Amino acid sequence: MQYTLLVNKENPWKESYSKKMEFVPALTPHGESLLVEKETYRAFLELQKAFQEEVGIKVHLDSCWEKDSLEELEHHTGLGLDITFLFPEDEKREEYYQKLHALLPKYGFIVRYPKGKEKVTECSYKPWHIRYVGIVPAR
Repeated sequence: MQYTLLVNKENPWKESYSKKMEFVPALTPHGESLLVEKETYRAFLELQKAFQEEVGIKVHLDSCWEKDSLEELEHHTGLGLDITFLFPEDEKREEYYQKLHALLPKYGFIVRYPKGKEKVTECSYKPWHIRYVGIVPAR
């Protein structure tokens, strides 16, 4: 599977790509079921474990989709994930995202819509939206 495919409004996801992929079910902390590409989910579970060991906070998958946006295209791939932290300390949320972002390349993820790249991505900064591209491209 080629994980570095560009998916945006100029490069839409082709259904033929999905036929080459294996999807697995994953649950959000709210009990919602998601389908995630198998290797992406395996890498996410490793990232989740490492982040919890390092920071002491568990990162979860979140099923929040933004309709009519570029981000929705990413979710249809099974490679783009929204993540969340379940804790009441909103003032620390950005700090936790920064710590998580530092771990992403080791597990093959990137921040899909990084700060300062809004003109390139045509989307605002979204620290919660990560994309699996594989370990070598992520570094």
